[in-house]
Amino acid sequence: MGHGPLTSLSGVSSVGAGSTCDLTEVADSHTIVVAVSWTSITGGSPSVSVDLEGSHDGSNWVTLVNCGVSLSGAGGGSATNFASASGIVRYVRANFIQFSGSADVTGASITATIASQ
Repeated sequence: MGHGPLTSLSGVSSVGAGSTCDLTEVADSHTIVVAVSWTSITGGSPSVSVDLEGSHDGSNWVTLVNCGVSLSGAGGGSATNFASASGIVRYVRANFIQFSGSADVTGASITATIASQ
């Protein structure tokens, strides 16, 4: 039986863990979709890094996979990427780790959804 998609990050712009999704039972196959929108980029082509994390107890977390999204274009835009992982866990969440690169990004909004089975 599948779970999701469940939203863990919804329109965030600051690093940190998103909402915990309780799958109510263990699952071993997980996919994260990360969508990023922005109003402008100055000085390069940055990227966004979001981890898909899993837990047995909802307190102790491990990284199942990292999902990177490359941003390009000086004007506003959007980009999406996904990553899949296996690992037997009951709880999942997205964790916005960082912007990388030397560019200045304004108006960034990051959303991450997770589907598991």
